[in-house]
Amino acid sequence: MAEAYVSPLWKNIFRLGSPKSSLVNFLATGTVFEGLSSRDRHFLADYLHVRHYDQGESIFEEGDIGSGFYLIRSGHVRLSLEPPDAESVELARLETGDFFGETALSEAAPRLTTAVAMESSELVGLFRSDLQQLAQNRPVLCNKILLSLNQVLSRRIRSMETLHRDSIVPSKSKG
Repeated sequence: MAEAYVSPLWKNIFRLGSPKSSLVNFLATGTVFEGLSSRDRHFLADYLHVRHYDQGESIFEEGDIGSGFYLIRSGHVRLSLEPPDAESVELARLETGDFFGETALSEAAPRLTTAVAMESSELVGLFRSDLQQLAQNRPVLCNKILLSLNQVLSRRIRSMETLHRDSIVPSKSKG
């Protein structure tokens, strides 16, 4: 039996969302890009790269030259230090919406940590070359992205400064 003709109008109404629209929707939900307009997120999606990692698979290793940052779309990622003559030191366990590796957007320097998928994970990457292209094509959007990343980095630095200060300055006990 031949397949029945279905009007393109009905195909569009009942089709599943495209991978790009799914990515755009993800960017709007609790990520560093949530403050962007829908139009900006659609444009940004063309510069992003979706990557899949199996449990235990290395995303990058300490010492690798960084080329971009990753946003966790699903799964969990472990960041650690891997000293050659000592035990691995876990720095963080990251989850959906978290991002890491952002310093690689500004310079091609060695990674300071190792990142490993703790389970099957899907990551969204933005790489330095793509950011540079975005800066040429959509400088206002690039500026919004950099400001958003800067705000998160500023909070991280303040948090680290507080931890460092608290570790070297004895607390005053009441009483």
